[in-house]
Amino acid sequence: MTKTTRIVVGCFIAFAMALPLGLALLANLTRGPSGVEALSIEASIEILNGKVDSIYRDNRNHNVEMLVLSNGQLYKVWSEWEGKIELGDSLSKKAGVFILEVHKKSGAKVILNYKDIFKDFK
Repeated sequence: MTKTTRIVVGCFIAFAMALPLGLALLANLTRGPSGVEALSIEASIEILNGKVDSIYRDNRNHNVEMLVLSNGQLYKVWSEWEGKIELGDSLSKKAGVFILEVHKKSGAKVILNYKDIFKDFK
């Protein structure tokens, strides 16, 4: 094999090996967030502050439990948290925090952590 032929064959092999890696990298860079990442982003920017005025089941959305707060805000309750929030409780959540504080009518305070929910997702 001549020197030129070896260079051409070497370049072809290098290109053939680099192409799948490059395509995988490109796919990873252009792909959006995973389901868990999207939920985590949504939870982190959410702000809640109000008293629970009513509770209902939204049969148009998989029968999920919904809360209507005193300020008109709607909140979808995670199934793991159903029964932990009652009529008359106050909810408080700041942006950038994964903690939902539930101030019970009795004066007790319940802390619900979104990260406990997300760790179960794969």
